[in-house]
This record gives sequence, C-alpha cells and structure tokens, in this order.
Amino acid sequence: MGTNLIEDSELFWSTVPSGTATNEASVETLFVLPLLEALGHDRRHIASKVPVVFKEGRRGRRPEADYVVYAETEFSRATSLIVVEAKHPREQLVEGKEQGESYAQNLRAPILLLTNGDDLEVWQLQLTAESACVLRCKVADLAQHRDALEGLLSPEALREHCKGMTYKNFDLHRRDLCQYERAVHDHAAKIAGHSIPRQLENKLAAQTSSSNTLLDVQERGAVVTGASGSGKTVLGGMLLAEAIERRRAGQAMALPIHLFAPDLVQSGESLERFLTARVTAHKPGFTEARLREIARENGLVVIVDGFERATKDERRELVANLRVLLQDHPRTRAYVLSRAGCAPTDLPLSTLALQPYGPEELRALASHRNVPNAFVAAPSYVARLAETPLLADLILDRFTRERTFPTELSPLFDDWIRQVLSGSDPLEMAFDQDLLEAIAVATQNGPLDAARLREIAAVNSYPEAALRRLVERDVLSVQGTAFELRHEALADHLRTLRFWRSHPDANEAALSVLPFDTTSLFPALLVSNAPNTRARGVAWEAIAGKNLKAAIRALRFSGYDQSYGGSVTEEKTLSIAKMLGGAVETVINAHLEPIAPLLRERIAGFPANCLGVNANINHDFISYHFVDADGAAATAGVAFQRDDDLRRIYGRALSQLGFGLGAGQVLGMQHIQSALEEVAKDRDLPGGRVWREERAFGRLRFLNLHHGAQLDPLRFDLALAHLVSHAGEWVCGPQSSGGFAINSLLSDLRWLNDQGVDRIEQWWVDLERLDLRSSTDQDHATQALNSYYLRRQLAYDEVVSKAFPALRCHLETLRSMPVRMQLSVDSMIREASRTSLYTEILACPHFR
Repeated sequence: MGTNLIEDSELFWSTVPSGTATNEASVETLFVLPLLEALGHDRRHIASKVPVVFKEGRRGRRPEADYVVYAETEFSRATSLIVVEAKHPREQLVEGKEQGESYAQNLRAPILLLTNGDDLEVWQLQLTAESACVLRCKVADLAQHRDALEGLLSPEALREHCKGMTYKNFDLHRRDLCQYERAVHDHAAKIAGHSIPRQLENKLAAQTSSSNTLLDVQERGAVVTGASGSGKTVLGGMLLAEAIERRRAGQAMALPIHLFAPDLVQSGESLERFLTARVTAHKPGFTEARLREIARENGLVVIVDGFERATKDERRELVANLRVLLQDHPRTRAYVLSRAGCAPTDLPLSTLALQPYGPEELRALASHRNVPNAFVAAPSYVARLAETPLLADLILDRFTRERTFPTELSPLFDDWIRQVLSGSDPLEMAFDQDLLEAIAVATQNGPLDAARLREIAAVNSYPEAALRRLVERDVLSVQGTAFELRHEALADHLRTLRFWRSHPDANEAALSVLPFDTTSLFPALLVSNAPNTRARGVAWEAIAGKNLKAAIRALRFSGYDQSYGGSVTEEKTLSIAKMLGGAVETVINAHLEPIAPLLRERIAGFPANCLGVNANINHDFISYHFVDADGAAATAGVAFQRDDDLRRIYGRALSQLGFGLGAGQVLGMQHIQSALEEVAKDRDLPGGRVWREERAFGRLRFLNLHHGAQLDPLRFDLALAHLVSHAGEWVCGPQSSGGFAINSLLSDLRWLNDQGVDRIEQWWVDLERLDLRSSTDQDHATQALNSYYLRRQLAYDEVVSKAFPALRCHLETLRSMPVRMQLSVDSMIREASRTSLYTEILACPHFR
C-alpha cells in the first residue's frame, strides 16, 4: 500500500492537472484533494465544509471552510494545519484572501492555501503581524515548486512549524480520551438519574453549601458522609458527570475517574494501576506513565464510592494510598463517599455531611419528576419519610402510579422489588427474591467474590439463570470481582424479612445480637417489617436498649398510626399500656440511668423505682397514669381509677393525633422528652464543681432579688449556715413557674464545702463600670469573656459526664470541644436599666 501511495504521488507531480477545472467544485476534487495527498496528508485527516463560528454572529448562510487539514483525526483548533479556500477558475485569488484568512484565524490554522485551479498562493498567518505570502505560482508550473511546497505544506514541515505555537497540540491521538469520557459520562448520568442539587454541612466550620459548588470550592476534594439511602452514590454520579462535562467543554482538564472501594481491594492492584485500568477499559494502550503525566499536568478527580464496604485494614491502606496520591500530585482532588461511622479522618480533606431533603428540595425533586404538587398537600409523616432520598424516590414512584402516599416502609420496598423483578413469571420471581435475601444476609459485612456467590446459589439450589437475571436487572452490583446488592437499603429490607421469617415470635435473644447502626435503615426496617404489633414493640425495645438514636428514628415506622380495626378490647388496651411503660423504662435504664429517679418522678408525679402504666380507652380516647411497678408481677394494667393521691393523670385523643395501636412507644418517648426538658429548665441536672458553683450562685441571687433574702451570693459557707433551717422548703420561680427545692441548693453547698470551696471567685466584670476606651478595661473584658466561654464548656462537660454518659457519642458539641473562638467586641450600649456588650464570634477552624 505504501508503494502505491508513492506511485500516486509521483504521478500527480508528473501530470499536474491545470486548466481542467470548470467550477469551484471541480477545483476541489480535481486539484486540491490530489495535491494534499501528494504532499503526504492522510485523506482521513482532511475535513470538507467545516463550519466556522464567529463570536459576533453573522446573518445569512453559515460560513464554511472548503477544506481543513488536521494533524490527526481529533479535529479541533489544537490540531488544525491548513485552511483551503477554493475559488471559481474565473475569480481572482485576491477576492478570497480576506475570507480565507478570517477562516484560518478562527480555526487557528497557521497556513492558508488559496487556489482557483490556475493560480496558487500559500499564506503563513502571523499572530502579531500581517499574514505573509510565502509562495505564489501558476498551477501549470507546480512541479517546478515541488520542493518549496513540500518544505511548507508536508505534514512533517507543518508539525515543525507549529512547535513554537502554544495553542497547538499534535499529541491528541494519544491524549484522546473521548471514548472513555463518553462511556463514563453515560454510566454516571444513569446513576444520577432524576437527581437534584444537595445540601452539605461542614460541621467544623458551621457552614452549609450546595453540591453544585463541590467541584469549585473544595480545593483538594472532600469526604462526604451520609447514611444508607441518603444519596451518596447518586451524588457521586452527579459529580462524575459534571466533571466529565467540564472537561469536554474545556473548563477543566482534570481527568475524572470513579473508584468503587471493594473493587480496588479485591483486584489486589495498586491504586495507580487500578485507576489506569479504569481508563484502559475504554482506551486501549493507556499506561500508568500517561496517568501520572495527566495527574502531574492537569490533575485527577478521583471519586471513591463504597468506602464503608471495605474492611478496617483495607480502608486504612486505601487512605494511605490516597494521601500519597494527593501529596505527589497537587492538582489532584479526591471525593470519598462513606457512612459517617467509618469515614476517613486523616486525609487533608474537609468532611461534609449530606443533609436530609428539606421542603424546597422535595418540591424541586417532585417538579423534576413531573409531579410538582406531590408534596404540597402530603401528610407530615410523608415529608418526614421523604427526608431520606431513597425513600423520597420510592414515595414519588408510588405517587406517580397511584396518586396515594404510603404509611409504612415495607410496601415501598415491596413495590421496589416487584418493579425490579417484573417481567419474570411467578416461579422465577420467587427464586429471585429468595436469592436476593440470601445474598443480602451474606453481604452483611461486605461484598462477595464470585466463588462465594456461586456457593450460596449452589447450597440453596438456585438456578444460575437467577443470578444472571439479577445482574441484568441491575439489582445485583458487579464491580470487578465484587458482588453485592446495588442498594444497601434494599439489602437491609431483605435482611429483616429473612430475620422475621426465622423468628416470627420476636425472640429477644436473637434480637439482642443484631447490629443497630444509626447510619443504616436496618433498625427502622426491622420495626416496620415486624409481623405484628407485639413483635414491633419487642423489636423497638431491643433497638432502644442499644442505640437511642436509631430507636428514635425507628419510631416513625413503628405502626403508631395503625387503626384499632374494630372494638377496643382489654387486650388492646393492655398492649398499648405495656408498650408505653416498656418504652419509658427501656430508655431510662439503658441511656439515662444516672438521672433515672429524677425522670421517673417528673413523669409519674411521685418517686418510683420502676414505672408501670394503668390505662383505659373509651372509643379513641386513652386515659392513663403511672404506677410504681417495682417488684410487681406486671408493669401494665387496665384497672384505671381516679385517685387523689396520683400526682399526674394523662389523656390523649388518639385519632386526633393520628395515633393507633402502635402509639405506646411514641407516647413513652414524649414523656421522656418532656421530663428532660423540665429537668433541664429547672437546672436539676447533676454536675461537677463549675456547674454547682454557677447554679448555687444563681439561686442565691434569685433568693435575694425575688424573696428578700439578705445573703452574700459569693460566700457559700455563710449561705449554707443560714439556709440549713429552711430545709424542706420550696422556692417558687418567676410567675409561679419552675422553682427549686432548698434541699437541692443545700446539696450543692454541702458538696462544694466538702471540696474545700467556700466561695465563688468573681470572674465576671461589672458592665456599668466598664470603659472600653481604657486598655485596662479592655483586658478585664477579655479575661471575663474568656472565663465565660471556658466555664460554659466545662459546665457542659460536667453535666454530660454525670447525667448522660451513655449519650456522649451522640453529642456533637461535646465531641468538638474544647472549642477556641476569637471574640471581637463591637459595641457597648448603656440603657436605662441595663448595659449590653455586643460581640462578634469568629471561628478558628484550624484549632483542634
């Protein structure tokens, strides 16, 4: 073939066609194309009728260059070499020079070739000067100018000529990643689906931002955390698609690569080799050296999904490799998507928490799904459910089909499974769902490899065709050699179905060994999928005994809104009484034991060691009171009687509240919430020295201001001696609300006395005497503010340590302490009855 090309070239130069063209088209076909091929240009690198787009716009026919010669098949301004302007044989070349030159400048071609079939001109375009005509001759004399033409227009000569042009890049074939970008973008767009921008919270900086800005404001990337079903994978797809679109548009040159953590782990490859393989799958010949070159020159955008699906050791190794990648390539960014509990903390990245959907986002999502009013008139529980993105999608799917809303989780997931498995006959669907449950249980701690998956199918006699169907329907995820369900929330649903099928009697021992992770939907699904009201109650108490946060979340799905379904029986009344008392005692004993006596007394109205409930239901109105069930055989009853000795009697119109048979846990948690609020408001929580000092000082001042006492609030020893005679008295609060017992104040004073504290050191300043124009007073104000914020944190830590030790892990403010703040005093305003000091608090984000 090479010999034929040479022979054809020599034939052209020996028989140059001159004067044979009769119009512009024949000039192009009979002369221009043969000339370009004779000069050594590949016909595949020559484009005809190339559109020329001018920024200022033009009316009329869209301008086109007759021919453009490129260095390679990646047709762009970076690879253009020659613009050819062919004219009619009777037209003078001067008439086409200006037009051809404007085309060449627009397309960034360094050479303009003008010809009418009789005459030929070659112009070199200059960036800062007039274009120069470097060759002018008759076509009939072309053979005499062969050397000059080849020296100017051959591919080799043009490449050499373009070496100094920064806007030229003739390595695009090797650099061309269009096929990879197209494949990745299609995959990412499929994942993103009907997605909308999400809100992300940086808790350390106390800032919230939109996911639309994630690729802009996070210089090195971010760790994005969220629970199962919160949309982490969808967000990853959005980021991947956007990064590809920016690269295509020339707005960013960083190369986006998706990394599924379990796939990397099971491949056994190094991070760089694995990333290279992701590109090589669509761009054969792509090498690690090329990957490093791109990372060095333009950077990578590495999106890591499924981080929590790797083991602890595997995550540690992945983090180490990511850290090295970021250190070695400053232009590279990494976005790690993970559950909060196992998110990496030692990468140089900000941690951003995916926020639940809010009302505005739900409206946007509904509009995006062409049901704009779906959430406008929806019940409140639907909006609460839809805060979880996965459930929002399921709710909208159901609403789109049936124009109704669900009241339980189970139907949502059942609908989802039916959609996924639709198209199969009933026998196949039964096999497929059973296999899905088996895989869900087996992947509780991580993905399966192919051998383990085949083993599960073989042991349970599942046909291999069932596995193929699950893969084809995209419900079974295949990432390299790792297999698991596509959605962890669906896996949790199937796990709970399998559990209840194995333990329909709500076996407490079996429930006690289950994991109740707050970032997972498993606890809520376990309650929602329980076979009956009793099983739901037992399951909820098992969750509440281990994880209060998960239990509160599961309350939404506890069946509290189920109707009675007929007449109210003694059995039903007893059931709700047991659930109510059981919820209170379970939560108090498991999480609030240090203040259990306080809470029980606030709830029941009298001291008690263990609370039980007596209840009566008339139609849908429940009346109940708490009893001391310590040592009693039963903690619930229906023998409700009015008794003047009872301090507190409660009543609820269940139907008006939207409550039903499963309302016991909800009512119990409401009592605990109210009791905690009362105890906190009355400052009855236990604490340490700082807390007791401040509480005693405040109460002594209150006695002086509102009850005419003549006490020195700074002197605890003198106050103790004076108040002993008032033991057992009660001090009413302002407007007869709140208040405190003298015994409680005496307890603080005695405790402080035992610690050798007989007075409180005055750390505050008198604002009436403060003059911020004085440097001395400025120092006094600084010291007072420092003491104020320091003592606040110390008091908070004392209260948590004494009253809520089991809840420390859930208290975000405590986890971030000690907090350092920079305070700026803006102004001080003196009014008739008070003086106010206005300050500005600035975060110190680099202090830990």
